[in-house]
Amino acid sequence: LRSIMKTNILLFISVLCLSLILYFEPGLEQPEKQYLSSLNSQQIQHITIQRKGLESIELDNTDQGWFISKPYQLAANPLRIGTITALAEKRSFSQFPAAGKLLKKYQLDDPLITVSLDDKKIAIGAEEPINQHRYALLDDMIHLIDGTVYYQLRANLDTFISLYLLPPGSEIQSIELPEHKISIEEGKWLLSPEDHGISADSISTLLHSWKAAQALRIKIGSAPSSTDAEVISISLQDQTQIRYRVAGDAGNPELIRLPWNIVYQITPQLLEQLTRLTPPSISD
Repeated sequence: LRSIMKTNILLFISVLCLSLILYFEPGLEQPEKQYLSSLNSQQIQHITIQRKGLESIELDNTDQGWFISKPYQLAANPLRIGTITALAEKRSFSQFPAAGKLLKKYQLDDPLITVSLDDKKIAIGAEEPINQHRYALLDDMIHLIDGTVYYQLRANLDTFISLYLLPPGSEIQSIELPEHKISIEEGKWLLSPEDHGISADSISTLLHSWKAAQALRIKIGSAPSSTDAEVISISLQDQTQIRYRVAGDAGNPELIRLPWNIVYQITPQLLEQLTRLTPPSISD
């Protein structure tokens, strides 16, 4: 038994040494990793996503960050954008020329998703069953890439929208609440109608609340059944007009972005911060 154990140990050491020699042997190069494209994800400026059976989406990189240009004109969710631009630098686990291949076999004749990253058009097709990779067609080459990107690109449209109520870098020109309007003139914030019980600090707090406000979640809604709900109008210095209808109930308030009826679900505390210019009294 002791002799057998000694033999097994010697065999193990021999195999280990041989492996190390093969790995570190001069002139023996390891295969290079291949990537889907040579694009730099940080330099992409325009994205178009065509999704079979779902809405198409267009996005643009601006000085203020990524924005959806179709089907809505809204700030984009940076986390979702990151997963899309990363497609340019995805690992290609295998690749072969598309010439002479039956594209229908890989579902690339009528692709499930087509993504344009600037001038690079990437078609994404069927799933490879062994490793759950996806076939992708780019520049007459078929690649196998990480399959999770398929589900990220076919996610619900609302996941592409930023949770912030105002676009990044917004400079507010005026806010019209149900009871008051705040506007800036010659660098000074004015309240209409005047109310000497409302301090400059209260106005400053409300403005800060709007700039920092985020929804808990977003969903694409239908047209509201009631049109007599309170509406909040915000004008930005770049001439953008933003309108929200107040909806939901006291425990689960919502702000509905008009005219698209996109529902931003928020907390009762946040709704109060966005609509009240005086701090609540003890009796409230």
